[in-house]
Amino acid sequence: MLSLICMLTAVAAAPEQSASINIAVINVANASEQYKKTTQLEQQFDQMRTAFNEARLAKEEEIKRLNQALETQFKPGSADYKARQRELFVLQAEYETFMKDEGEKLQTSVTKSLRTIYDDITQMVGKVAKERNLDLVLPIEPMPEALPEDPQQLRQQIMFQKVIYASDRIDVTAEVVSRLNQEFEKQGKASESEADPNGTAKEAPKLASVDNS
Repeated sequence: MLSLICMLTAVAAAPEQSASINIAVINVANASEQYKKTTQLEQQFDQMRTAFNEARLAKEEEIKRLNQALETQFKPGSADYKARQRELFVLQAEYETFMKDEGEKLQTSVTKSLRTIYDDITQMVGKVAKERNLDLVLPIEPMPEALPEDPQQLRQQIMFQKVIYASDRIDVTAEVVSRLNQEFEKQGKASESEADPNGTAKEAPKLASVDNS
């Protein structure tokens, strides 16, 4: 009770200018989806997954082929059988190392990419906020139309809502996305201008070609 009284006293004693706080909201999920850099990174990861899956399938096929050879072409206990068995153990160890190491590389690449997207969004929000003299920008995410049937999950989703209502006029999502994409396109044109004398653009850096599925 004492803490509540202190809080109410502090609010009552606050200067009038505290009531003129300028607030805006942004849908971070929508901003990320509409940001062109996100699309580019997703395309890169699709290429990585394809390359990884091709390598993975090739290794699995080689292991399968050697397994079948052991079962049908060599006599158990023979010198050739033992040699092929050792070869199989090596292939399996290499396969497990490949899956572990490349999986970790993908996790790291995805994490860095997600952080890059989020940092770009927050930096642009900061620019827009300064230009509009905003004091606070809150994340907003409307409740999905298809609600979970599980009461506990629904309750959690409701409790996670940070903003219950916000007028469209204070939603800066569209402006942030528009300006992010403008800067992204400018960076792309700047990269194209760095092409060699033959007109060949520099190859974009590649991320780890792995899949975590």
